[in-house]
Amino acid sequence: MYKDLLLPMMSGRIPDPALQAARTLCKQWNARLTVLVGVSHAQPEPMAWEYFSGSLGSTMQECAETTVRAMAEAADARLREAGIEYEICRTSLSWATPAQMCMEHARLADVILLEADPPGALHPHRLFGELAASGGRPILSLPTGSGAIAMERALIAWNATREATRAIHDAIPWLQRMRAVEILVVEDGRFQAHAQDALICAHLRRHGVEAQIVRRSSSGGDAGQTIRVYAAESRTDLIVAGAYGHPRVMEMVFGGATRSLLANSPAPVFFSR
Repeated sequence: MYKDLLLPMMSGRIPDPALQAARTLCKQWNARLTVLVGVSHAQPEPMAWEYFSGSLGSTMQECAETTVRAMAEAADARLREAGIEYEICRTSLSWATPAQMCMEHARLADVILLEADPPGALHPHRLFGELAASGGRPILSLPTGSGAIAMERALIAWNATREATRAIHDAIPWLQRMRAVEILVVEDGRFQAHAQDALICAHLRRHGVEAQIVRRSSSGGDAGQTIRVYAAESRTDLIVAGAYGHPRVMEMVFGGATRSLLANSPAPVFFSR
C-alpha cells in the first residue's frame, strides 16, 4: 500500500489537477502527502519569472523566497479543509535544478505525482525525466484536466522488458483495488509474448489481481499511439507503463511510447523504470 506521496511544485504555479488527484489518492489509501515547493534559478520557467529581481532593493534569492512562501501558503489553503494528513516543505536551494531539489524527498516517497504537460513550461518533461532516471520511485503522470481518479479499470502496457516488469510490480497495490485489469500486448513484428501471457497473468493472480490479455497490432510502428487509442476506447482510468529513455538525458531522449504517453495520454499514467 502507498503511504507517502510526493507532489513537487517547482514551476511558480499551483498544479491544481495534480493537487486534486493527490487529495483523492490520500483519502483512498489513507496516505500522507508531502508538497515540496521551490523555484530554480538554474532551470527557470516562464511561470516563475516573478521571482527574478525586479528592483534595486531586492535580490534574486529574496524574490525566490517570496515566491516559495506565496506558493506554500496557496497550497496550504487548498489542502487545509481536505481532511488528509499533509506537510508542506519549502526548499531554499534556488541554484539547484528542480530535480536536485526533489531527489532527497523523492527517495522517501512511495509515489511521485507530476503534471504531464505543465502549461507554459519551456521543458515540460525535464523534471519527469530526471526523476525517472535517478529518483528510484514510480511517477504518476497526470494529464491536464485530470482530477479525481477512479478505481475501476487499469491497462498495463506489457512488453516483457525490465521497465515494464518494474512498473507492474510497483503498481500491484493499486492494481489490487481495480475492478478490471487488462494487459495490452502491442505486436509490432519485434515483440510477440504469447508464451509469457499465461505466466504474467498467473503471477498477478497470486497477488490477487485478475488480468486479461489484449493484443493489438501497432499503428504504423507507433506503440504509444496504439496504447493511447485502446486506453481511450476501453475508458481506462489508469495506464501502467515502463518509462524508457536514455539514462543520462532522459528529458531529451525518451522512448517513443513514453514520449507519446507523456504528451497525449487519455488517462493518468503510472510510470516506473
